[in-house]
Amino acid sequence: MSLRRQLERDFLARAALELRERCVPESRYLLYTRSAFQTVKATPERICSFCFQCLVPGSYMARLKPKMKATPQVQKLLKLEAKSHRLNLKQTKLLRRYKMSRSTLLITCNTCKRITKYPGESRSLLAAVSSGSSTPNLKHGTKILDMKTPTPVFKSDFGKNRSPAVTPRAYSSNSSTPSSSTKSAKKSKCHFSRLKMLLKQDKKQKSKKGDLKSFLSTL
Repeated sequence: MSLRRQLERDFLARAALELRERCVPESRYLLYTRSAFQTVKATPERICSFCFQCLVPGSYMARLKPKMKATPQVQKLLKLEAKSHRLNLKQTKLLRRYKMSRSTLLITCNTCKRITKYPGESRSLLAAVSSGSSTPNLKHGTKILDMKTPTPVFKSDFGKNRSPAVTPRAYSSNSSTPSSSTKSAKKSKCHFSRLKMLLKQDKKQKSKKGDLKSFLSTL
C-alpha cells in the first residue's frame, strides 16, 4: 500500500470517528469508502466488515475458537513420528490437520449479527519460532543447521590451512604403503636371483675341478 492510500485511510478513519455520534449513516459510509483501500484483514479492528458499524463496548461479542486438541490418537501419531515410523495417508492427514490448526478470534456484531473471523498462527509455525529462538534447529519442513555436528572439510579448506595439525597424515601414509611394499618385493626378488646365479657358478667350477683330478689320476 502506498503512502498516499495510507494517509487517505487514516483521514477517513478519523472523520468517521468524529461523526460517529453526530451522524451514524455518514460515519458508516466513510468507513465503507475506507474499506476499499484495504485488501487483507490482518489485525482486528473496531469496525464491522459487513455493516461498517463502529464496534464500541456493548455493540459486539468476541469469543475465541480454540485449536484442535491433542487426542490420544494424535499423541500416538506424534510418538510414531518422533521414532521415524512411516505413516499412512490417513494418519498423515490427521497429523497435518493437528499441526496446521490455529485458534480463531470470532467477533459478532450486534447490529447485523454477522461474524468476522481473525485467524491466529498455526502450531507448526509457533513451534518453529520457539525452537528457532532457543536452538538453531527448526523442525517440520524447515531446513536447519545443527551447530553440534562437525562440518566436512573440503579441498578449499586444505588449501587455506596447510598446517601439519590439519593435514591428514594417516591418509598420506596409507596411500604410500602399497608402492613401498611393491618396491621391497622387487628388491628381494632381485637379490634372490643373484644368489641363485652365484651358487650355479660355484657348482660349475667345482665340477670342472673334479674332472681334472680324475683325468690326472688316470694318467
